[in-house]
Amino acid sequence: VSSGYWHSCAIKMDQRVKCWGCNGNDQSTPLEDLGPVLAISAGKRHTCAITMDQRVKCWGHDGYGQSTPPEALGPVLAISAGEFHTCAIKTDQSLKCWGSKYGQLTPPGDSGPVLAISAGHEHTCAITMDQRVKCWGDNWFGQSTPPEDLGLVLAVSTGLYHTCAIQMDQSVKCWGKKSRSTPPGNLGPVLAVSAGENHTCVIKMDQTVSCWGNDEQGQSTPPEGLKIYIPEDEEKEEL
Repeated sequence: VSSGYWHSCAIKMDQRVKCWGCNGNDQSTPLEDLGPVLAISAGKRHTCAITMDQRVKCWGHDGYGQSTPPEALGPVLAISAGEFHTCAIKTDQSLKCWGSKYGQLTPPGDSGPVLAISAGHEHTCAITMDQRVKCWGDNWFGQSTPPEDLGLVLAVSTGLYHTCAIQMDQSVKCWGKKSRSTPPGNLGPVLAVSAGENHTCVIKMDQTVSCWGNDEQGQSTPPEGLKIYIPEDEEKEEL
């Protein structure tokens, strides 16, 4: 499942895509010829998927070219849709980004191949092969400047003006706009993290969900009793 700004998409058991929420730019209407997919990523007003042959297909708003993958992109391993840009990891683990140009499309020259990618508002972060975080693009609130003591990470997620990562001890560290990037003091280790526009959510070790930040629409208040199912073999692989 992937949640964008005002819509969400999921891959069903038959590997078909189902989207819901805002559809003002057809971001919740998958392409008729999409077929089954390997991965899905919902951005602000567009959505991108990796098809079974590892090609990228996007739909929705395309005012900045964010829904038009480069012709020479080729097969990819991962995809991340941001506000008005999209990034993919190619099969050689190099990065390719397209869409609006505020610096978030051009990774630092020393980034090299990467393990993971997360496209945010106007900034992008990646995990390098040595499990370090590299970010670029808008840095008004310091969201593109990882803390010096961050160390190695397991995962990274970019929001509007903040970024969060899971460290090797499975603790969460966030940076950027303080009102959105300060985890609760009693949070403890986590299995997964996702930074939204103005809030952040994690899956804790007991598979419950904890969120913090803006809660005007109830986005930081998980339903009571909510637990996320994680297959045993997948959990061990993450750990």
